[in-house]
Amino acid sequence: MKRKGCLLLSLLVLLGLAGCTASGELQDFQGKWFDVNGETVLDFNGNKLTVTWRQWTDKYTVHLEQDGSLRYITSDKDYDFGAMSRLEIRDDGTLWAYEQILDGEGHTYHFVREEALAAEKEIRDESKDLPKTIESREIDEFSLTLKIDGVFYDLDEDWPHGVFSWTMNRNDDGTYQNDVDIMGDSYIAARYQGTEDAAYAEGVADLIQQLELPALNGYYKTNNVSSHSYSLYVTYTSGEKLRIGASGDAADECPFDVNALMAYVKDKVLENPAYY
Repeated sequence: MKRKGCLLLSLLVLLGLAGCTASGELQDFQGKWFDVNGETVLDFNGNKLTVTWRQWTDKYTVHLEQDGSLRYITSDKDYDFGAMSRLEIRDDGTLWAYEQILDGEGHTYHFVREEALAAEKEIRDESKDLPKTIESREIDEFSLTLKIDGVFYDLDEDWPHGVFSWTMNRNDDGTYQNDVDIMGDSYIAARYQGTEDAAYAEGVADLIQQLELPALNGYYKTNNVSSHSYSLYVTYTSGEKLRIGASGDAADECPFDVNALMAYVKDKVLENPAYY
């Protein structure tokens, strides 16, 4: 009995030490963490985590978890942190998670300490010094992408919401494959596929000149916020190139009239209501 009692005592001590080790491993994460991409705040106190989003608050007991080469902070509950997945610990010390939804574009959580938040949100000018004049009017490849959500760029209200993608590629016979897709969260909002003549593509090239887009060639601004983006890429048969884009909070504004450019293909797209 004495031996069994000693073994039981030793086991309890080991379990206690394991609990202390787990608590110690969480020590580096104590205090508040802020979502770069939103308003969610994490607050660690020992092995307790409070998750706050605006007026909503929930509390969890958490532990560290190793999954292959990756480390996570995981809730003791079966469903992680509600709609938010377990927290991945990145090599740079930040915490990442994703929104667990079946349909639609989920939120990406990127948590940092408060003192690092301003640097993550600071907009960087990563523009390249590209030629500010383009002589050619013969397009080889054209691509315009952006998100239509009724908030940015003062777009025509006739456009359905979704990710807008317009591509135009020159065929060997001089005609152009012209494709437009507007993709909603889990559906096709609109689609157009057609073949255009050289005059149609030249009209796009002329509009690019009228909007003085070559003067913006190389423009690119961004920050570390996972948000929307836009890009305009044009390659000419002459080898000349036009590159304009932005991402994150920098994409909230566009330095050119993107609505005027989209208007060129609007009638072709909206005449096809089958995908609404």
